Amino acid sequence: MDSKQAPPAYNAAPPSYAQNDVPSANGVNYSDDKKEPGYGQSQLVEPPTGPAASGSGAVEESTIPGGIRFHVYKDGRWKTNDIVTAEDKKTQLYYLDFPVKWSGKWDLTLHRGSKEGPPIAKITKSGLRNTKTLTFTETGREIILEKTKKLSMTQRHQMVVDSVPWEWKLDGTFSMNWTLRRPVPDSSEPQVVARWQDSSFAVKKDGKLVVNGEFASDQPMMDIIIASSLAIQEWYNEIVNTTTVVAVT
Repeated sequence: MDSKQAPPAYNAAPPSYAQNDVPSANGVNYSDDKKEPGYGQSQLVEPPTGPAASGSGAVEESTIPGGIRFHVYKDGRWKTNDIVTAEDKKTQLYYLDFPVKWSGKWDLTLHRGSKEGPPIAKITKSGLRNTKTLTFTETGREIILEKTKKLSMTQRHQMVVDSVPWEWKLDGTFSMNWTLRRPVPDSSEPQVVARWQDSSFAVKKDGKLVVNGEFASDQPMMDIIIASSLAIQEWYNEIVNTTTVVAVT
């Protein structure tokens, strides 16, 4: 972020995530070079069918009902902090403060709005472990996000939300994208809650998160989705970086 430009003023009221109600901003434009397709709710297409749609576990962004898009950009001296903007790529909705600790321990703080906004969650991890604890300041809720021991070709992380197991799953063995699903009563198909699209090789951007529009008016649930997606992304980056260092040495 350009230090000469002040971040947008923080609005204490919970943000509105409706696609046609994204607030304008006077702050920094974090827009990357690639233009994102603008999917309105009326433009949603039917899920793909046939061989190309099966087997990979990947979810097409345009098939997520009422998809709400968040863009995540790198910030801080070591580029470990994250700025989460609205679909306009300007309005700051969240800020993840990630103090650098070489021990592998985490003590991350998620703020609403900018870095100066109120802290709404802590994300902690003890050393090089797979278990992450999400503690939400406003509700007092504590959620454990843990890598499953289930034998699988892809990574899976589960958390229990309102007594229901939600699962972040890597889209494929060679993918860096994740999809969050939860079971649906009386259905064999789980609901797609959100999808993380990785951009970690970009200079400025970490990725994009698309959330099911069903959660647009549920602020506590939206906070859980945002916090868990950032925890997954930071964990995966840590694993990739550790593996790279070991391979080089």
